[in-house]
Amino acid sequence: MQPIRVSAFTTATGLGRGVASLRAALEQGASGLTPQRFETCDLDTEWFPTRVGTDLNAVTDAGIVVRRLQANLQDETRVRLAGSFGVFFPGRLVAHLYGEHGALLKTIVMMDVDPSELVSLDTEILAPKKPTRISIHLVDRSGLDRGALQEVQVSPSETH
Repeated sequence: MQPIRVSAFTTATGLGRGVASLRAALEQGASGLTPQRFETCDLDTEWFPTRVGTDLNAVTDAGIVVRRLQANLQDETRVRLAGSFGVFFPGRLVAHLYGEHGALLKTIVMMDVDPSELVSLDTEILAPKKPTRISIHLVDRSGLDRGALQEVQVSPSETH
């Protein structure tokens, strides 16, 4: 028998996308497995606990988006970032800043993070040139990039 891999998360309202993933996998006969009535099978499941409130906007491989990321240009090189996240792994948030033609301008280590604490981001960063897009990644303690929590276009400041 081949195991089915299911990724899931739990919230205060119950089990999340893992149940839907499992149901879809079983309906499609995942890994050649077609469940029969009263038949049992083993499931390898990875749980990623994290701290979030009642709001939930998106789920990524790196964590949960609680309050969507906002990136507002203050001037040619200063950007205000705001958002909140629940992360699945301890590590660091790293901002990837991209220019007009998609070239990476700079990466900035933002802060240390831990799944036991809600991550609230409200800070200003400096870029070498005017960034047009920013992606916030979670890098775990071993240095592995766990992926983007969110990526957004940089908006002009509301005061301009």
